Amino acid sequence: MTPSATPLHRPRTVAGLVVLSTTTLILFLLVVGLFKAFTALPSAQTFYDSLAWRTTGKLLFSATAPTVTSAGTSPSVTASNGAATFIVNVGTGGTATAIVMAMPTASTGWTCISNDITASAAAVAGIGDRQTASTTTSVTVEHYTVSTGAALAYTASDLVRFICAAY
Repeated sequence: MTPSATPLHRPRTVAGLVVLSTTTLILFLLVVGLFKAFTALPSAQTFYDSLAWRTTGKLLFSATAPTVTSAGTSPSVTASNGAATFIVNVGTGGTATAIVMAMPTASTGWTCISNDITASAAAVAGIGDRQTASTTTSVTVEHYTVSTGAALAYTASDLVRFICAAY
């Protein structure tokens, strides 16, 4: 059988070694190259952390979730996407008017927007949450009555949603 008549599905061998056609060799090297490229990609977490720093050269978001250092009895972060967005359960007790959170270290401080997502529709019109303090490693948010500006206790087990960015 001449080489041009050799079936495509049967590779040629010379001295026991498989001889690949130029096209087959190029395809093989392409597949190996793509495999190596995709297996060398960083994990999603590494990529997220890297993106957080590359955006401005300073920390903007962090994969590290904050911790609640002060609120009601047994407060907790119930869900988070790091320090970028998370939900705090204020705990029980019904006397806490503020939430203080330990945050990852920022260059200057943190800006957070929050809202009580368990307050009734009638109550929402008259209450608010405002950030009252920030350091490079903490944020304080106060619950208040809109009409008077006076601090207001969270209801036990209220859930407060946060969106935060470092600056």
